[in-house]
Amino acid sequence: MRPSIDFTGILFVCCCALSFAAGCGGPAKHIPNEEEKVRELISHVADGASSQKSMATLFAADAAPAETERPRYSKYSYRAGVPKITGDSATTVVEFLSPFTDKPVGQAEWSCVRDGERWKLKSAPLPADLPIPKAS
Repeated sequence: MRPSIDFTGILFVCCCALSFAAGCGGPAKHIPNEEEKVRELISHVADGASSQKSMATLFAADAAPAETERPRYSKYSYRAGVPKITGDSATTVVEFLSPFTDKPVGQAEWSCVRDGERWKLKSAPLPADLPIPKAS
C-alpha cells in the first residue's frame, strides 16, 4: 500500500511561499523627490502662519518673519513654481493666490535651505504692494 500524500499541507505551504514572494500586496510608498519637498514646504505656509511657533518650524534658524508680519502670510494660498536646486539651496518663484478665487495676486522669489532631511525657508518676502484678498 502506498503512503497517502497530504495535498492540503502542500497547497498551504505553496500559498504561503507565493504570498511572501509577492509582498504584502499594497502599493509601493511614494518617496518625494527634492522638488516635491520644497513645494510641499511652501504649501504649508498659510497654515503655519497661524502662530509664531508654527511659523518658526517652517523657517531656517533666525529667518522667520517678525511677529508683526506673520498675519499677512495667513491671508494667501501659495503655489511654488519649479524649484531650482543647487546642493543644499533652492530658489523658486512663488505665486500668491487669493483664497477666495484661487487666482494669483502677486509673486516673488523665495529661497530655501536643506536642514538635515528637511527643507526650510531662508527668505520668503511678501511684496509691500500685495493686495489683501477680500471675499466677493
